[in-house]
Amino acid sequence: MKRAAALALTALLLATAVVVVQALAPTEPTPTAATPAPRAPTPPATAAAPVEYTPRAPAPAADTARRSLDLRIDGLTLADALAGIARHAAGRHPDHNRWLYRVSGFLHRHPAHCAAFAAAALGPDATPHMQALAADVLAGVGHPAARGALRDLIDRSALGPAVRHRLLQSHLRLPEPAPEAADWLARHLDDPVAGPAAANALGAVAGRLAETHPAEAEAAMRRLRQGLAAADDAHDQRAHLLGLGNSGLPGAVDALPYTESDDPAVRRAAARALRHLDTPQARDALHRLAADPEPAVRNRAVEALAERIDPTDTRLADLARGGALGGAAEGALLSAALRAPTAAPLLAALADGAGQPRVRERARAALLAARRP
Repeated sequence: MKRAAALALTALLLATAVVVVQALAPTEPTPTAATPAPRAPTPPATAAAPVEYTPRAPAPAADTARRSLDLRIDGLTLADALAGIARHAAGRHPDHNRWLYRVSGFLHRHPAHCAAFAAAALGPDATPHMQALAADVLAGVGHPAARGALRDLIDRSALGPAVRHRLLQSHLRLPEPAPEAADWLARHLDDPVAGPAAANALGAVAGRLAETHPAEAEAAMRRLRQGLAAADDAHDQRAHLLGLGNSGLPGAVDALPYTESDDPAVRRAAARALRHLDTPQARDALHRLAADPEPAVRNRAVEALAERIDPTDTRLADLARGGALGGAAEGALLSAALRAPTAAPLLAALADGAGQPRVRERARAALLAARRP
């Protein structure tokens, strides 16, 4: 009896403990429609990142050059270029310079048309003016196709040696002559009419070939020097002297003996030939020619000395002060003195003794301007 009562009491205590534990345990509130579930916080708004500019890759240089030429050509066609030779040679066009600008651009852009351009000046109705115009255009273009067409034009010209003389002179304008041009010109030196033009052009070509093709330049100079030594008249001597001078190369020293020629035209050509030769012998010869009896010789000598004017040159100053130079030579010396920064002695000599009143006045004005603070 006592044992049963104890068991009942134990069961009652255990039930009470369970109820107490449940009552004390934490509970979570049951969410309802009125109480929404919490949301994640929204990050603050930020400014949009700037769009990075990617520059366009530059166009290749060749494309830029082509576009530039297309603008220069301005729609000119091959037919326009060919038809224009006769029209412009006869002066029957109101805008000759614009046509030259466009047609040279066209031949730069389309080298393959140079041969047709030259052939258009070789037709049955060709005139010296047509061929000279075509030659000038091709020489100004100057690329290999133009040079080849120019030589073909000269070789096939049927208008006589006088026209060939004019056409050969166009080589003076070639900016970058080909090496074979020197040999080609040398073959024309024996032409009795066109030979002087060939010599003149050959010297210029030799000077431009000196840096890139020295062997060809030396061969051309050797041919000019031999031709000068073999020349037996003033006409041939003058032609070879001018060719040597156009080269700007030391081979022009061969002109020195000809400064004492009896022929004024030869002395004048010798003075011209020495203009690029900066040696004491050349300067002495030019000072002697600056006092030559012939005005044209004096003018060439002063022009040659003015290439490298020496402001302290008392010999030129003495000639200027004594009025011995003459009109053209005084003008050449004045131009050179105005370009030199320390040419006051030469200007003073011209201001005192120049034969031309205009030269004296300009020299005095330049001196006064230099003295002003």
